[in-house]
Amino acid sequence: MSAIHRKYIASTLIILIALMMLVKTNLILFIDEPVYHLVRLLHYIPYAHTFLTFYSEIFAPWHMVGVMAVIILILLFKDRQVAYITSIFATCTLLLGIGLKYFIHRPRPVEYISGYSFPSLHTLTIAVAGVVFLMLFRRFYWHIIVYIMVFIMMISRIYLHAHYFSDTVASLVFEFLCLQVAHHYLVKYHLDVPFTTYLRHPRRKNFDT
Repeated sequence: MSAIHRKYIASTLIILIALMMLVKTNLILFIDEPVYHLVRLLHYIPYAHTFLTFYSEIFAPWHMVGVMAVIILILLFKDRQVAYITSIFATCTLLLGIGLKYFIHRPRPVEYISGYSFPSLHTLTIAVAGVVFLMLFRRFYWHIIVYIMVFIMMISRIYLHAHYFSDTVASLVFEFLCLQVAHHYLVKYHLDVPFTTYLRHPRRKNFDT
């Protein structure tokens, strides 16, 4: 692993640990609360509440898992190696994310929503689904669409009182860390798979959809 790649993993891990410490001490609330009040201003926009509620429901984690399963099944017919690597990445990232949620066990912003808050599983799942999706549809404009969809999910979860801003950010930091670790093992075992850092520059034309 190169020195610069070690830097990526180390710096991302430090950011994630710092976020967890700030969450456990509630010091992060000085950022979370202003962002929450800012997002809640969307309530004054017509149909914003309906749209954000629908968006959060339609792209719920189990729905995204189903979408990922279909995409990975399609990938199996195009490149088995890519399909296996992608499925391992997605499964490990989501399971570790769920484990992290129960390890931190941060209460939700409101009591009437069950479960724990950190990290946001909705945000993590749609972000992981985005990576899986980009294994099949790899043009630049698909990247932009995925980024926008993830951003809307972050806004949606904060708006609906389900998560703090730091929960949604932690989901992206955690996914990026898993991407870097995945890339490390691809390089270590010399696997020629258009993954992680190859997302923007696919090597194989048959993936340029």
